[in-house]
Amino acid sequence: MIDIALFYIGQSRYADIGRSNHEKLLEKLRKNFNVVVYNFTQPILDRAKCPFPENDTGAARIQIWDFYESLKIISERYVIKIRTDVWLTDSGIEVLIEELNDIIAGKQRISYLGMETKNYYKEIKLKLPVGKGKIVEYIVIADKNYIKNDENSMYELQNGKLSRLRSGNSTWKVIRNSHDIAFTTFCQIYLIRKDYDTIPSNWDVAFDFVKSYTDVDSALNWLNSIKHIGIH
Repeated sequence: MIDIALFYIGQSRYADIGRSNHEKLLEKLRKNFNVVVYNFTQPILDRAKCPFPENDTGAARIQIWDFYESLKIISERYVIKIRTDVWLTDSGIEVLIEELNDIIAGKQRISYLGMETKNYYKEIKLKLPVGKGKIVEYIVIADKNYIKNDENSMYELQNGKLSRLRSGNSTWKVIRNSHDIAFTTFCQIYLIRKDYDTIPSNWDVAFDFVKSYTDVDSALNWLNSIKHIGIH
């Protein structure tokens, strides 16, 4: 079986809730892959040499530095970057596995996954080529052999036009070589925004996630309209 690395970076937020949810993903992956799980969350990964301040607005540049430092330790070719506060629905897990298989097959080099809250919030799977538009990067899947050189990426984040940006929706594109095929796939994968007394439903997590943003009335109206059937 092919070896896969699934690794955590960033701050360890809502890890207990996320861990129980991620077990479903690991169970599915382990049916077809050898999966090695790495934990590079803070403070496990040493940021002493990180060129960006801990209070860097948005923290995207710091997380990209974490990403590259993690790759130096990971031996597996195919990698899945994830956060502890990611929440996966059943359909989101299927989309992730489909994207992983496309990368292994050489159809693309990188996939960025997550829910988009303005226009594509209903989508089970909407796959768009990475270009000038924004991406969602709650999960990043990649063939490590095709990731842009870390020195070039760090230079761009420190000195190029990306040095003025802080949103992960833009900065995470820096890991891609411009000639390589990559997609951002909008799907039902969210971020956990609060603690829950019991294991929440997909709908609960989606609603709390969406309402943490502004100008999302359309998405909230859609979620309210499907509350009786839930999200799968």
